[in-house]
Amino acid sequence: MTYLKQSLKPLVLLSLFSSLFFSNSCNIKPGTLGAQYRIFVVADSALWQKVEPQVRAVFEKELVTPHTEKSFFITMVSLDKLNALNDRMNVFFIGILNGEGAVDRYLTKYMPQNFKQGVENGNYFYSFNKDMFARDQISLIMMAKDEQALSANLEAMKNEIYRKFTEKYYARLKKTMFERDENTSVQEYLSTHFGWSIKLQQDYFIAEEDPDARYVWLRRIRPNRWISIWETESNSDSLALDTLKQIRTRMARKYYQGDIVVNEDLSLENVDFNGFTAQKMTGLWQNDSLIVGGPFRLYTYKDAGRAKRYFIDIAVMAPGELKKPYLDQLEVMAHTFHTVE
Repeated sequence: MTYLKQSLKPLVLLSLFSSLFFSNSCNIKPGTLGAQYRIFVVADSALWQKVEPQVRAVFEKELVTPHTEKSFFITMVSLDKLNALNDRMNVFFIGILNGEGAVDRYLTKYMPQNFKQGVENGNYFYSFNKDMFARDQISLIMMAKDEQALSANLEAMKNEIYRKFTEKYYARLKKTMFERDENTSVQEYLSTHFGWSIKLQQDYFIAEEDPDARYVWLRRIRPNRWISIWETESNSDSLALDTLKQIRTRMARKYYQGDIVVNEDLSLENVDFNGFTAQKMTGLWQNDSLIVGGPFRLYTYKDAGRAKRYFIDIAVMAPGELKKPYLDQLEVMAHTFHTVE
């Protein structure tokens, strides 16, 4: 059977859920609270015991930073706890059509008939909904006709669901990062002197610049994280992993007081970077003399129109703290990079 995403109009679903918890006359929803990377799953305990490993495998991907972290953190809650947690950043629902659990009955009762029919036929399975209970909230509903179909749907569409959720996550993160302020003075300087621009949070400053090497080191402290950008003349469409490792090590030794790339947990993949086919090297850095280290990501792509290759390197040093939230902020800023005339 082919499992397709459901195509409900978000406003229909939104009005159904909102009416249950916000019965006052004011239509202004509260803002979201809590950590961006926490996901609250509303499900019945019996169903959750069966699908928990699958759901955690989709959203709690392990990252080496160098300690093991998770991409997102899941907390399961029962329906009676929803009222106290419905203003959190991410709220997911998992249920069975016409099931006997409280969440099953809740979803079955309040879902539109065309959605329930689609679930019964195996055509509809999931729906992302914006601002269901609070502003800037990401809500996901996954529903199937039985446990077997739910498990099969989730396995078949896990990559698509995860990709769409992370897209929404980064879009919201970008909004919260720049809705109040950004460092326009540094941005204008980079645009004028280096021919490219990047959005920066206010606390970032130019730690090092080398016009001859077309290199800039943008940094923020407490904790330490940074973005380094440089360009080279290039005719190569792609570079080997070992070549990229050597390039980053050479630049890090020159500008980062002797940092090196760690061989373990080093990977390379092709990704889309603002419309360009880019390479992304993911790994760890360490500095033996300073006895520090952390995660890094290096993007590189060739701009054929300019006959140049650009490198965007992001890294974090935050001893005793989660690195993933800072990496996510750096990812958002890195993806605002663009050349200017």
